[in-house]
Order: sequence, then structure tokens, then C-alpha cells
Amino acid sequence: MTTEERLSSISNKIKKYDYQPLYQIKVKTQNCYQILVNDFPVYTYFDKIGGEISFNINSAILKSGVQTLKIKIYPSYNSQNIQNEYLTNKDFFSLEIEQTSWNKNGNLEKPETILEYELPKYKTNNNDEPDYQQPIDYSEQNQLIKEFTFTAKVPYELKGWSESEDLSKIDKEVLLKNVLQYYHKTIDAFKDKDFDYFNTLYLKADTEWYQAQYFSESVRANYQKALYQNSFNSLEMLPLKNYKLSYYCNNTVIALESLSGHNKGNSMFSYQFVNNSGAKVIEWNNLFLHIPKGSKELEIIR
Repeated sequence: MTTEERLSSISNKIKKYDYQPLYQIKVKTQNCYQILVNDFPVYTYFDKIGGEISFNINSAILKSGVQTLKIKIYPSYNSQNIQNEYLTNKDFFSLEIEQTSWNKNGNLEKPETILEYELPKYKTNNNDEPDYQQPIDYSEQNQLIKEFTFTAKVPYELKGWSESEDLSKIDKEVLLKNVLQYYHKTIDAFKDKDFDYFNTLYLKADTEWYQAQYFSESVRANYQKALYQNSFNSLEMLPLKNYKLSYYCNNTVIALESLSGHNKGNSMFSYQFVNNSGAKVIEWNNLFLHIPKGSKELEIIR
């Protein structure tokens, strides 16, 4: 599909709402971690430089109601830039979920915190209060997993993975072969700058993303045209090797993820290019696949 055809298709499916709530997560830590909302990975971080970050999670919220949150905390890097084997008792991790919304003037309302978590330093007593005589020892744990629920109210309803096939029922070798073929055709289209084909592969995923973000027609057009305007100087696709096949969303969503390096825990659809400042930059695109109910063909879901 051409850019104009894609934009027309998207416009026919996007609904406008007076109430446009956004849900954001804020994380502050030096640790590596992964955050999953409704069992979908909204952020994965395995780099050496910690700090504070915030990101939107609306595209993982398919409809109003109770949502699940899973936090996976992993060891940080040491002074030699090698990831520690275990967590330490000096580790710090805090997370907040905030709700805000767009107002009629196009500005975000003051956010409201609806969930908070901080890695505890002490065990709790019978009153669920910190017992300062009993510090928690994390030094023999190589990961920590915490699960919560929160309620979200959104005006839209996304199909997402709610009607997708259970991929765990497919032979893993057969599935891996098909996933690799899909990754190769997507990566080749990007490398060859066949952006009409590339963007058409992402069309359903992009449409749901635009809806969840309440993007205007002009913003949607900018995203659909962005690749054609980027030269990607000295573009080099990184090889598909040293990966794992990861299952999400109750085994309905799958991805190839890197086991090491700058991109650890993220999509194997990664590439290197020289930016306008002359520096080499490594980036990656999400490439999560599913099979719609009743189909046998993989599609991009996010």
C-alpha cells in the first residue's frame, strides 16, 4: 500500500474521543529490568547506565478494567562494565504508574499516581510496617519478580492479542523457522528501503498504536512518512545470531530477542548507522508477532 492508501485505511479505523487518558510508568534505578503490562514487555533495559526514565503504556492496555503489572529486576553492572551475577543490598529500584489525559487545549493534565513500588530494604512486621531489625538480603538472588494489578479506564478497545492463537501448541522448531523467515523479510524490506512494503507489514500494529496514543491525522502522517525522509547513512543491519525465542501474553505473542550486547533483551531487528553528527548509533525496532485466531500466518502485533 502507498502512504496515501495506508493513511486512508488508518483514518477509517481511528476513533476520536473527548476523554483521552494516558498511562505512564516512571522508573528510577541503576539495575537492569523488564516491565510487563498484561504480560506484554513495555520496556526492557540491560544497559550499563542507569538513571530515570518514563514511558507510555497505553498500547499494552487493550480495554478498560483491571490490568496486570510484572516487574523483573536484575543485577546491575559493576565498575568494570560487567553485569553482576547477583543483586546487592545497595540496589535501588522505584516505579510509579501515573494517569493523565489530554485536555481540549492539547495539554496534558496534572498526573495522578495510581501505583507506587520501591524495592524494600527491610522485612515487614505483623502490621505490614518495616522491621528495621530485619534487613532483606538480596545478595544471593539473581532476579526479583514482583506482580501487581491496577485499574485503567480508556475509551478505546483494541483487539491486540485477545483473539490470537496459542503459539505454545505449535512445534517450536517449525515456529522458529517461520519466525526467522518473517524477521528476514521485514529486515530485508527495511535494508532495501522498500518502505511501502515495510510499513504495510506494520499497518495493523501501527493503527492500534495510533489509536491508543490518540494521535492526530497530521502526527499519523508524519510517522508514516518518516522513513522516506531518513537517509540512514552507512546503514548496517546487525546479524540474526545469539538470540532466544520469547513468548508473551499467555503464549500468544512471540519475538526473537538478543541474549547479549547493547541490545540484550530487545528485538533482533537491530541496525547501526551514522547519524548527522558522524557518530555510530545502534537502534532496534519492535517486532512482536502473533497468529490471528483462525489463521495460520504470522502477523506483526506490535
